[in-house]
Amino acid sequence: MTGILFRQRINRAEYAVLKVKPLDGMDMGAIAARRWTLAHVFKTAEVHNGDARRFRDTFAVELLLSGVPLERVSVLLGHSSVEATERHYAPWVREQQEQMEADVRPAWEHDLILNPTISVQP
Repeated sequence: MTGILFRQRINRAEYAVLKVKPLDGMDMGAIAARRWTLAHVFKTAEVHNGDARRFRDTFAVELLLSGVPLERVSVLLGHSSVEATERHYAPWVREQQEQMEADVRPAWEHDLILNPTISVQP
């Protein structure tokens, strides 16, 4: 693997994109340099409490919400199994969200609080 792309929303219109190589085989000096670089990127972008995990999470969630299958997102994140991706990102899989909404919609239609136009029969 040559690297993984990370994308983090800076504000409503801008994203920061960073390509990061895996840490396997890197010495501590290189790891410290990478941490310093990321800290500088976050400070420049005015992203408070930023870390590389935020890039991964934003990247994965944006893909899933746009309909990319979980299996492809798993590969892009470098996970060894789809189950690992599913554990962390299942709530954002669009198909699952749509199915859950379809499952509860009939109950919502008959709810007096959510649908006050329903008349109560004595």
